[in-house]
Amino acid sequence: MDTAMNDLQRAATRARKALAVLADELGEPSPDTSRALAVIEQTLGDIEAGRHPLDRPDDWPQRDRWPDRPHWDRWRWAIKTLAVASGTTAYCSPKYEYMRVDTRQARSDALTGTLLDVADVIELASDRERAAMSIEDMNQIAAAGWAGELESVRLSCDPLGSLAGIDEIINRGNREAFTGLLHAIIEQPDGSVADRVRTLYERVQHRAADPEFAAWPQYQAAYWLTEAMGQFRPADATSQRFASVWDAIEDDPAEAEKMKQSSARRMKADDTEGKA
Repeated sequence: MDTAMNDLQRAATRARKALAVLADELGEPSPDTSRALAVIEQTLGDIEAGRHPLDRPDDWPQRDRWPDRPHWDRWRWAIKTLAVASGTTAYCSPKYEYMRVDTRQARSDALTGTLLDVADVIELASDRERAAMSIEDMNQIAAAGWAGELESVRLSCDPLGSLAGIDEIINRGNREAFTGLLHAIIEQPDGSVADRVRTLYERVQHRAADPEFAAWPQYQAAYWLTEAMGQFRPADATSQRFASVWDAIEDDPAEAEKMKQSSARRMKADDTEGKA
């Protein structure tokens, strides 16, 4: 089982509990609410059976907003219907390759939490493959930066211009978005983007041991790159090459090797867990 599907199944477990809370909190549902619950139930059933929801043919009759995105209109209608039944509203919009879902405070904390769990599984299900970036990929980008071989890229102020935007890239961004973030760090290791990465890392590092914090390796990679580029980059960027980010961070080869092995063990553990 790949990492994306593993994340999806974790989210489905939380959403399954959320459906039970919704049924209890909402009481006798309206026909639309019952249909919306059935939509989410079907999605969870596919995930729990090891199937990706996007593999199911989309027979939703009202595919007028995103006709080229299977099930997006179905899920949008379902979460908005459940939000209204809970005394609030939901907003759906394309973000990178997935559908972003934002919900507001419902009429009870229990309903607010359940809507967030349902929104989470919809977001994850809306993108079949979140192309993860491997350590080798990041090493290649970093090595190109140190060697002065990185091609210039045009970076917009959105999403790199805000903490929220960079946090979004690290958590849900596709390969292209994450590569753009690494490019920005390499091009300006003392710039605002690198500073925002450091700030975000400080905010989340207390969750390092949380097995459900799937984005921790990406936070680590981005942060370590800011440190390597900002503190250990030689004055003559073309005069030195490093085999990996860790070789740049640690002058002691033994310590660098320990860091690489630690990272490899963590990635192997994640992969093993995903295949279980």
